[in-house]
Amino acid sequence: MKVCKICGEEKPLDDYHKARDNRDGKDSRCKACVKIGLAKWKKENREHVKQRDKDYRKEHKEDRTEYNKQWHKDHPGHKLEWERENRKKNPERYRNKTRRRRAKLAECETFYILPKELTRLYNSPCVTCGTTEGITMDHIVPVAKRGRHSIGNLQPMCGSCNSSKGDTLMVEFVCYNSVKED
Repeated sequence: MKVCKICGEEKPLDDYHKARDNRDGKDSRCKACVKIGLAKWKKENREHVKQRDKDYRKEHKEDRTEYNKQWHKDHPGHKLEWERENRKKNPERYRNKTRRRRAKLAECETFYILPKELTRLYNSPCVTCGTTEGITMDHIVPVAKRGRHSIGNLQPMCGSCNSSKGDTLMVEFVCYNSVKED
């Protein structure tokens, strides 16, 4: 038995981490107090922790990729079943998540778009042809050209217009279509 220097409770030695420097070979703080202290430190140093984690992921990208591949081999269909169910329940939310991910990979600013705003967007007519069927979300300044993923940079477009616009700016698309019609 040993008394923790933080909480003052007497606990069995199994409730303490190993410490070579101490005579009894155990830390002076119990595992519970260490855990609380670590959580408090992480909360106070959030930016440092985020940067450290980001650096670690960058340095160990291959190791993590290999580990993830092996895990998914050992657990076939685990994520797929969950993801299929989630897509069916919330298709708009899933599309928004995919677009945010794409914007992050392109190192563009991303903002959370409320479900209410998405519903309004998908219920609006296409900005180019006016149809209300097959509406998709289009970025006015494309993500490929460093446009941000935010409600202010989104507009409703039908699938046909959106695919013909591609990664051009909306201004270029409108000018090209007006020249094409003349």
